[in-house]
Amino acid sequence: MARKQEYLKSGLVVGKVADVQEKRSKKGKGTPYLFISIQCGNPELGNVMTFGKIWGAKRIEEFLAYYTAHAAEGIELIGFFSQYRDANGIVRSNYSFVRFHPDHTGDWRAAFALRGYIAVKDLDDEGRPLLSLKVVDERTNRREQDEEESEAKEEIFQVYVHPRAEYKNIKAGASFDDVQIDDYVEVPGFLRTEAPRDRYGREMSDIRPYAMIIERLERPALP
Repeated sequence: MARKQEYLKSGLVVGKVADVQEKRSKKGKGTPYLFISIQCGNPELGNVMTFGKIWGAKRIEEFLAYYTAHAAEGIELIGFFSQYRDANGIVRSNYSFVRFHPDHTGDWRAAFALRGYIAVKDLDDEGRPLLSLKVVDERTNRREQDEEESEAKEEIFQVYVHPRAEYKNIKAGASFDDVQIDDYVEVPGFLRTEAPRDRYGREMSDIRPYAMIIERLERPALP
């Protein structure tokens, strides 16, 4: 049986491509990549538009060929979830994609799954539960965009905890209060609004990365 990865930062986006731009990295050798905008909202999760990149000449060629022929169709993009701070210090979420498939389900969403250690447990300025997870990128970063980064890299992901989040392997009736710093957890969720649209189509909150499950895991055995 394959050893379960200690860390995870997977991403899945299902929706319709709204825009594709060909760009070059500002680091290293100026490697080309695609910058993709995807409309992936639905009535429950909100009017979500997210963004991702595709790296590598072969992947770029395959995606452009597919998109040219199927621009009006739904698509499923699979890869890695990412975060960064913008010029104002606000945490933003996006993706890097490594595979794609046609989608015929219409179940549009921008999802993520993180596995790592809780570094910070807090409330934001409006009292929303907030977690920071430490995830070490153990993939050998030999992707074209990371030519200069071959070592493992520690990343901190900031996610909100949805009011309807499910707590697993903690205790019966567990809540945010029972989550502890340094817990080893798996946290899947969505980019979404906190509440669905109202009857008039208005968004009830901003789009944020919301954890929908917090599952405490058994710590990996030391090598």
